[in-house]
Amino acid sequence: MNKRNIIIAIGAVVLAVGWYAFRPELLFISKQVIERFPSSGQVATGPRTLSNGNFKSLAHETKGSATVSRHFG
Repeated sequence: MNKRNIIIAIGAVVLAVGWYAFRPELLFISKQVIERFPSSGQVATGPRTLSNGNFKSLAHETKGSATVSRHFG
């Protein structure tokens, strides 16, 4: 193995360890989302839940619930 291949291998290991330690993709991922219904200024009957469910963990740890609602008003 020549010197160039050793440097490339060491660089690849350093990049992989740095990526794993820092996890830059987590800078763009929200762990919690809370959104409110828009207000039209009129008396509304409020939101109606159309469907809801829980997330399932498959490849990664996942927890929480999701609700699909429609706002009547």
